[in-house]
Formats: sequence, structure tokens, C-alpha cells
Amino acid sequence: MLLPDLKYNPYYIVTPRYVGTSAGVRVLHLLCHLLCARGYRAYIVCIDPHNGPAVSSDLNTPILTAVMIKDHIKQGLAPILIYPEVIQGNPYDANCVVRYVLNTPGFLAGDKVFDQNEMVWAFSNVLRSQCESCEGVLHMPVIDQRVFYEDVGRQRSGSAYYVAKYTDHHGQVEFGIPADSIRITRSKKDSQTPEEMAEIFRSVEVLYVFENTAVATEAVLCGCPVIFMPNPYLDKPLALEELGWDGYAWGASEEEVARARSTVAKAQDNYQRTIEEFENQFVSFIEKTQDKAKSFPPQSFKKLEEVVALAYNDEMLKVALKKHKKIKLRHIFAVLKTIIKLVPLALRNEVKKGVHKVKKAKKN
Repeated sequence: MLLPDLKYNPYYIVTPRYVGTSAGVRVLHLLCHLLCARGYRAYIVCIDPHNGPAVSSDLNTPILTAVMIKDHIKQGLAPILIYPEVIQGNPYDANCVVRYVLNTPGFLAGDKVFDQNEMVWAFSNVLRSQCESCEGVLHMPVIDQRVFYEDVGRQRSGSAYYVAKYTDHHGQVEFGIPADSIRITRSKKDSQTPEEMAEIFRSVEVLYVFENTAVATEAVLCGCPVIFMPNPYLDKPLALEELGWDGYAWGASEEEVARARSTVAKAQDNYQRTIEEFENQFVSFIEKTQDKAKSFPPQSFKKLEEVVALAYNDEMLKVALKKHKKIKLRHIFAVLKTIIKLVPLALRNEVKKGVHKVKKAKKN
């Protein structure tokens, strides 16, 4: 049969717009792509569509619309809403919630503890141990090995270092690196492209990192050993149990660096193993999330419908402007109608917050 099986409940994946420099974002978008490839209906709910293209043209990641939501309700389906750990609470009031933990809960944003009714999946076993209750691990390898690969036998010299959240988010200053070390950045205007980063990793002797980052894995795949610089915001690699210590040094002691350098080839084998192990994890993820959804009745998503409707009509306006075509009045009216709906809701929420603060002040 060529038609898809419509009995399975769809996935609504809440994520920032696609940014190739963020491993966490790539994971969420690739999850949508892989679910669609298996014949399941999966959609992207973009939380920041105004900042740029919502999805990647290289992936099959349809954007959720209000029409789709209504169709799913008519079909008697219970959508599975997937939030990353950085989203606080359950803003769309979903019945069936799956929480995908891609970093330490509460480290960058979001809650430290999740609702007991949520099904929690972790990106790694280290993250699993940081959750009170976790259904399983879904460790998705997202490094593009067509770009990040080793040039065996190439002469190496010098070093590079990567620091982002450690300085930009935590306000710290890098330490312990050579003065002539090359700085790697990913989200700045003058940042290297992935191809330029890979070329640097194939040419330097070592990479220093100050935080958990997929950049470390990209480096070892290029044959470059990585030195994790211990600090208050880095107590262990998040993928330690999946990737091990091969190719990675904890601190810059001569012994650690020598060990990392001598085992970098094994690190590449370890990464390949995670690709092979992902299949069983993915099958388990699908089976358990679909089973969870069976216990819920069809659900309307009023808040979600408003958000996706505004994003969709906004996108239609952008497309019309880009193509220098006439903007249809229905698009303008649709945007205005949605905004009018959202404003009273926003005001009500602000009033509720104000009342709550007053009550709290009286108690004190």
C-alpha cells in the first residue's frame, strides 16, 4: 500500500528555527525529518519564525498549520507534543507531552524538574541521570561526516579553542590556552563556516573547549584530540557514556593530552557505534510515545492554533514581498485578526501576573 498509515498519532515538535550551528536545534529538526521518513506525521512548531527561515530546505520538516491541527482533531487523533528542556512548563496545554532533554535541565533555560505526567527522554545517559524520571535515551548523532573527516598523514601544528556559552552566557573568561591559538566561533557574523572549521581541525594539534559542545565531536572526527578545560560550568562531558574518553583529555596535563592523542582513532570508531545504536533507540522512542498517546482523547489546541496561524500568515506576507508579487488582502486581514485575538490574551495574562504579585505581597 502506497498511502501512509493514518492510525498513528502525529508529532508536534516545538523548536527554534533551523540553525545549522546549533546541535540541539539540528537534533529537533532531524527528529522531525526521521519520523516523516518512517511514515509518521511530524511537524515543526517554530517558536521564533521572525528571526529567519523556520526550516532547512535539506530536510523534510513540514511546518504545522492551524488547518492541520483541526484535521487531526476531526480524525480523532491525540497529537504528541515534544518540548526541548529549555521550554518552561507546557505553554500549549498539551495532554500528551514528551520532554526531550538535550542539556542539563535548567542550565540554560526551562525547568529543573519536569511534570510527572510528561514522558522524558534524554539525549545521553549523563542527562538521563540528571532527570528524576526518564523513559529512555535517544542519542542522535548529528555530525555531518561529509564535512568533518580526518586527512590521515597530514602534518599538524598549533592549536584552536572554542568558547561560547562559557563567555557569552556565563560571563567568564577563557584560560590556559596558548596566545596564538585560533578561536573557533559558530554564531557570529565573522564565524568560520563548517568547512573552514573542519579544515582548521585537520591542521591543528589540539582543540581546547570550555563547555559541552558538538564542536568537540567534530574535532575528533577530523583526527584532532580535544582538551576539556574543567570549570564550574563543565563537570563532565554530556556524552561520556556514549563516546567515552578516547580522543578527549580532562585538563591539559601532559599525560592526559598524550592519552587523548593516542586514542583519537578509537574516538572515531566510538562515534560510528552510536550511529548503529541509534536505530534501536529510535524504534523504542516511537513505540513508547505512540503507546502513551493512546491513553488520551482528541484534543483542541487553541493557544497553539493562534501561534501557528500568526506564523503561517506572516510567512505568506514574506513570500509575497520576496517575489515582488501583490500581497493579497486576505493575508493582511488574517494577520490582523490573529493579532487581535492574541492581544486580549496577553493582557489577561499580564493582569493575572499582577494580581498574583499583589496577593503574594499581602501575604508577606
